[in-house]
Amino acid sequence: MLKVLDRGKDNSSIVLNDRDFNDLLCEKLVLVEPGEEEGQLLVQQYQRQAACFDSSNLVLTICPTLRCNFRCPYCFESSQADVKTMSQKTQERLVDWIKQYKNIKNFNAGWYGGEPLLAFEAICELTEKFKALDLNFDNVGLITNGYLLYKDKIARLNDLKIADIQVPLDGPREVHDSRRFLAGGGPTFDRILENITNLMNSDYAGRCHIRVNVDRHNIRNYLDLRASLLEQFKDTNLSVVPGHVDAAQGHSYSHWACLDIGEWSDFNLEMCRKDSVPPLGGLYPQGPTGGMCIATRHNGFVIGPEGELYKCAEDVGKIEMVVGNIHEDDPITNLVLRARYATGMDAYTIRSAEVARSSPSAEAAA
Repeated sequence: MLKVLDRGKDNSSIVLNDRDFNDLLCEKLVLVEPGEEEGQLLVQQYQRQAACFDSSNLVLTICPTLRCNFRCPYCFESSQADVKTMSQKTQERLVDWIKQYKNIKNFNAGWYGGEPLLAFEAICELTEKFKALDLNFDNVGLITNGYLLYKDKIARLNDLKIADIQVPLDGPREVHDSRRFLAGGGPTFDRILENITNLMNSDYAGRCHIRVNVDRHNIRNYLDLRASLLEQFKDTNLSVVPGHVDAAQGHSYSHWACLDIGEWSDFNLEMCRKDSVPPLGGLYPQGPTGGMCIATRHNGFVIGPEGELYKCAEDVGKIEMVVGNIHEDDPITNLVLRARYATGMDAYTIRSAEVARSSPSAEAAA
């Protein structure tokens, strides 16, 4: 399809006279009949809301600690020095809180931080508690900087149900070590690469995703790093994907270093066209329910080490973004913030209001 679109840049009649291509555009709803677009948008909004309020799934991202052993300059978290680890009391309360969800069939969990491996024993303890529940608990995720992923921890990953691990490497050694360094200073690349090698040479049954956080400082290094890692770990279940560094407003990390959305799109399209490297998630945007963020799910939360509840991983450590705490009798204390995430961020809302105002029934009512 890309080849046809590229041809169409120079001669649009090529596209217009390509019956197979036009049929494909109609099939994929790129070309629609008058009025059909509004109907399709309403269908997609309905599907999105149905997924958002689906009570059969509980999706939790759990931070057993907010402490981190790295000091990456672009990190959005401000709680890396918080030494608290989830206590036994909070662990037990978390299990009791999960039991209150009577209708759930699937329990999806992921470990996050801070650096979650700094609280590895808490991960092991909670996993045993979760496995004892009468729930489908499997395919757990782990986001780690990889520095503490030693062989003794690797040996326990399968029993911990961890099926998906994400580890950042931001470039070759000199580039990575200038961006992702220890809290007290010091390089991290060689240790991380050694741990990844041990992981991929072990009996670990899951997947490993190397995330390269891309901005203007290292954008030219991505393809070479990707090719090198895929060659080194060929015939293993390892992938390499780019991540968009997007510093929040007021962040100390220079905004000129971050690619804007247009530059990020151009970067992905250029790789696809010239190097046949597809963008993460595919070339085309996902549908209304595919890839729904945990923040927009009614039964989706990020849990901090003291039982505090957030809706988004980027809110972790920000007191003003806490929606509640599992230690409370009524855990949700900020109903407005939860509603803003679930419905206020619905991309279809404004469009649906416009459709409703222009519908025949609305005109009749007026």
